[in-house]
Amino acid sequence: MTLEATRGVGGGQGEALVEAARALGPRIVQAADAIEEERRLPEDLVDAMVEAGLFTMLVPRSKGGSELDLPTYVRVIEELARADGSVAWCTGQASGLSLVSAYL
Repeated sequence: MTLEATRGVGGGQGEALVEAARALGPRIVQAADAIEEERRLPEDLVDAMVEAGLFTMLVPRSKGGSELDLPTYVRVIEELARADGSVAWCTGQASGLSLVSAYL
């Protein structure tokens, strides 16, 4: 799933992000032991998450983000957490900090 594919209108965009998180699930599960051992997300996984738009879900559209509604955002985080809690936590932390961009 590419960032361009998530830039739909309305609910379709949110559903695309939920599906992107779900699609990354097997890849996240496969990396879980390495994440635990190295205490960091693998660079290739982070790259895939960036490409899917998972770090700009709450950024306003005017700033290049998805401006996702909070209930759908939580569904995306839940999908990531199903695969690995650390991945969900890192995404949540990055997303929370990205809310500052609304004030730019």
